[in-house]
Amino acid sequence: MGSWDLTDGTWVWPQGLSHYVEAHSVVLPEEFMSHVLSGHVPMKPDPPHTYDFDYWTSWSSARRTPAFADSLRAAALAVQEPITALFVEKISAMEREHGLSGNQCVWRDCSRKALTERLVCAEHLLGKASPSPAEPALRTGLREYLRTRGS
Repeated sequence: MGSWDLTDGTWVWPQGLSHYVEAHSVVLPEEFMSHVLSGHVPMKPDPPHTYDFDYWTSWSSARRTPAFADSLRAAALAVQEPITALFVEKISAMEREHGLSGNQCVWRDCSRKALTERLVCAEHLLGKASPSPAEPALRTGLREYLRTRGS
């Protein structure tokens, strides 16, 4: 699939783009196709540069099909419950291992007890910094689910 970008000085694309076009029916912008067909020779940038991907992001977002959006929502739902359960299991294990103190967790608006000899509860010690305790794991699980489905 490739592990680097290619460029012709105007456009930048991943080395494995042809795989996505052939195997996954990815559609490319007309402007890109016209440019590529005009005979510009691609090369690996040396040294690697930082590129602005706003064009690709907005172009693909505007063309996202309802079916694809539905599959993303279904994938998120499929992984949310088991990931949340795993997070709760880790919290319980940490509470059993360290014990709970008589003090409240110092994290703002947290009603849980802090772990023994700690200022925060197990949930916050594990990294809760967002509204959903399973959010980072949910994103990871969603990527893995989509990868295994071949999407």
